[in-house]
Amino acid sequence: MKKIWMIAISILLLLVAGCSGEESQKEKAPEKKEKIVSPLDVKIQMPEEIVPNQEVKVEAHVTQGDKKVEDASEVKFEVFKSGVKETEMIKGEHQGEGIYSMNKVFEEEGSYSVVAHVTARDLHSMPKKDFQVGSGEAHHHDATTAEHSHDHGHHHGSTAEIDFQAIENIQLNEETLLAAKITNEGQPLLNANVRFEIWPEGIEKHEFIDAEEKDGEYEAKYTFSEKGKFTVKVHVEKEELHEHIEEIVEVN
Repeated sequence: MKKIWMIAISILLLLVAGCSGEESQKEKAPEKKEKIVSPLDVKIQMPEEIVPNQEVKVEAHVTQGDKKVEDASEVKFEVFKSGVKETEMIKGEHQGEGIYSMNKVFEEEGSYSVVAHVTARDLHSMPKKDFQVGSGEAHHHDATTAEHSHDHGHHHGSTAEIDFQAIENIQLNEETLLAAKITNEGQPLLNANVRFEIWPEGIEKHEFIDAEEKDGEYEAKYTFSEKGKFTVKVHVEKEELHEHIEEIVEVN
């Protein structure tokens, strides 16, 4: 009888040890957290007064969240004069501390704009700044990509247009077709790299969906898992062409 009791106690101790081990493993197992992707924040900085025929430094200060971006894969400055179709694309040089810069001499007075095309960590940002060279009322103006929404992708001398197909009656947790018709100089733009960037209002989590092409029309499917307003940004890239538009959609 004593032997039977000893066996029973041993089995009970083994069971208790096993349960404690399982609980310990559960405590140690890390919880899977959904990765939050913060958008790029790009600020263009340049002198307040610009004199013709004097070299000017233009800087793009690039951050993501509270960290400076030191590993941008591409930074270019697109410069153009108001009313002139031709643009100039200048490569930005990394200066450290999240700063990328270019130097340029403006030979003529007048109103100009510069667009900083920044690609980093699979994200793209292209803020715009208007400025005056020489005499005339200076009117520096920073413009984020959001302020150029609904322009159908036609800006700063480009002949490309993005026609984002309106989406009506988006239903929660149902697959939705995203479509954009893209033309350049009146012809369908073929073989472009097109992505849809999607994020809910007030949230920094961004998702990117690659689109498939059908004769200049680009499509992708996406399932909205939350109700409310979402921003859908269409990114179009092909060689030196970089365009985008933003649209607001609502999920019922």
